[in-house]
Amino acid sequence: MKQIFLFIIFFFVALTIDAQQYKHEIRGSFGFGDDNHLTSVQNDYRDHYHLQKDGGLIGFLLDINVSAHLEYLYHINRKIAIGGAIGIGETKGSGGGVPYDQSYEGWDAFSYVCRRFINVFFPDNIISTYSYSFHIMPEIKYTWLDNGHFALYSKGGIGIRYYKFDLDSNDTFQYPEIHEDKCKVAYQISPVGIEIGSNHLRFSSELGYGQQGIVNFGLVWHFGK
Repeated sequence: MKQIFLFIIFFFVALTIDAQQYKHEIRGSFGFGDDNHLTSVQNDYRDHYHLQKDGGLIGFLLDINVSAHLEYLYHINRKIAIGGAIGIGETKGSGGGVPYDQSYEGWDAFSYVCRRFINVFFPDNIISTYSYSFHIMPEIKYTWLDNGHFALYSKGGIGIRYYKFDLDSNDTFQYPEIHEDKCKVAYQISPVGIEIGSNHLRFSSELGYGQQGIVNFGLVWHFGK
């Protein structure tokens, strides 16, 4: 019990030790989130034209926004850093196809089962959806604690992004296409972020919402006194 007690004390003391302060940090990361606009347009389109969601083998991996980011932050003091971020994001939507009971009406049981099996690997979609974005935004970061090997922080930013959305159709006569190009507000709110590693190079992970994803993983390089 005495050893456990001493370990707990040592652990909390270690967390409160201030790290060597560096003025600059560069961050590179990948994020995974959603695209509300793509999902909304896609779902409304499927409902309106009575289409069904892609049931392919990788259908559960679709509709996820994958993004990449590069950030620079300047530390005003031990707690507050300001800077900016640029990044890109892409989403491959799940699309939609004619319901099976309409597509294979009149087929015998064996042919129907075989076709359904093929559709697991090669979905028979009528429409496909895709989005791309590029963003740039100022950021602010607040560090709650940093002992040189572990850091806990919160981060947020707001800026602008270019957004492109495409809904393509294999039958434009019955199912019209939709194409959008616009500028929209970019933002990221990450209430919880951690860094683990050395004084200079650390692994980072964040939970939040916005252009950098719901969950985010990357590397951070601290430098310059």
